[in-house]
Amino acid sequence: MALNTSDENKRIVKNSTLLYFRMFVSLCISLYTSRAVLDVLGAENYGIYNIVAGFVSLLSIFTSTITSAAQRFITFEIGAGDKHRLQDTFSTFVVILIGLGAVIFILGEILGGPAIPKYLVIPEARMDAAVFVFHCALLSFVINLISVPYSADVLAHERMDFYAVMSICESIVQLIFVISLYYISLDLLKVYALFLVVKGLIVRIIYGLYCGKHFEETKWRVVIKKQIVKDVFSYSLWVTIGASSAILKEQGVNVIVNRFFGVLMNTARGISMQVFGVVNQFATSIGSAIIPQITKSYAGGDVSRSINLTFLLAKSQGLVVFFVSLPLLLETEYVLGLWLKEVPEYACVFTRWALILCLARTLENTHGPLFLATGKVRNLQIVGGGLMLLNLPLSYIALKMGFEAVSTMVIGVGLELVVMFVAFLFLKQLVSFPIKDFYQHIIFPLFLVFVLSAILPGIIRFFVMPESFTRLIVVCLLSVLSTAFFSYTISLNKREKEIVVSFIKSKISIKL
Repeated sequence: MALNTSDENKRIVKNSTLLYFRMFVSLCISLYTSRAVLDVLGAENYGIYNIVAGFVSLLSIFTSTITSAAQRFITFEIGAGDKHRLQDTFSTFVVILIGLGAVIFILGEILGGPAIPKYLVIPEARMDAAVFVFHCALLSFVINLISVPYSADVLAHERMDFYAVMSICESIVQLIFVISLYYISLDLLKVYALFLVVKGLIVRIIYGLYCGKHFEETKWRVVIKKQIVKDVFSYSLWVTIGASSAILKEQGVNVIVNRFFGVLMNTARGISMQVFGVVNQFATSIGSAIIPQITKSYAGGDVSRSINLTFLLAKSQGLVVFFVSLPLLLETEYVLGLWLKEVPEYACVFTRWALILCLARTLENTHGPLFLATGKVRNLQIVGGGLMLLNLPLSYIALKMGFEAVSTMVIGVGLELVVMFVAFLFLKQLVSFPIKDFYQHIIFPLFLVFVLSAILPGIIRFFVMPESFTRLIVVCLLSVLSTAFFSYTISLNKREKEIVVSFIKSKISIKL
């Protein structure tokens, strides 16, 4: 199926704008609601909810894998232009996930309910509420699971306007509900858990109605195509190995750090990973606008455009992450001091390395969409997952030799860079990916931008001004201006510069 490249590129720009607006609004609301939930529930109830819901969230590895599979296969069939196979694919996913959801819910109720009082340390007076939270968390998980094909279909069709509006509405509804908790006299932990179930159900209904109205393939029927199931199972199996290695690596390093340094070091590392998650949202937002185009172009036979979009993905995500990270890297102590009442020891050094890790992982992950589009994921998942798991023995050896706890983050950064190089070697075999051009036109210019952009704000930070809110503002402004200038002069190619200039001129002309 032929793609109108000009229209598709305009769609990427439009969708990126919508997703960043959605992320900004949702992030601002979530920063307040996360603190408000802790305040209204209290430390004990908040802890109970997190440990019980976290018990259920162990299944998230399965959810992430099936979500990746649904987005890949549905997007691929849209790009291929086979409407009949697209409907078969969607229907197969719906039937499989309904069946799996039922099995998970039944097994969860049989095995999970008794496990709560047996394995989790919870005050006896709150055990009834904890079990209720488990039931609600399990039901929420199943609702989210059977909603996967619909959200995947919306993203595959690149309806980011609807996706952004729904995300913002979810955040606003949650904000209103959390505020209302201050005026409710019932058991707030149970009420909060039940609200999340109701919210998930409403979202599922709205997505179903929207998809049913706009996308013909979502009028599903009870059908399971064996070949589709085989392809999905093969794909999901190897993706699960990669996802499992990532989760095992993160949790394993936490355990190793705990064994050597105790829980306070885990607290410092945990804070740094929260900062990692916030910065990573900026990269994933722009990625959500580009990734469907990579899959569609590959499915339509335009491998060259898929490669070009992979270049664009690495460049845009790398610049965005550095754009956000530079002022945080320079003013880590002051920013953490504003955010937290008391900054744990080692939190600052962990946070700086978490930001560097975020940048490395962002660049490493840019191979993923093109790789997943080919469907040939087995070899890289095995090799890449194995390399990532090396973080565990290497971290243990480093700490045993007397290195600081942050050495585990340094090892993680190094492994991300190794996996990135290996991943693009695999892509070279599959789609003749131009590795030399990628490093010459993307990685090296990004490195120059990173170094040069840090010079001026770094001078202000270390040699000119004492720590203060004024210095924070000055460093942020200089970081933004320096990154924007060097990104334009070094990282952007001639065509991209023309697009930027044209965009600025259009905005100026509109105002005039």
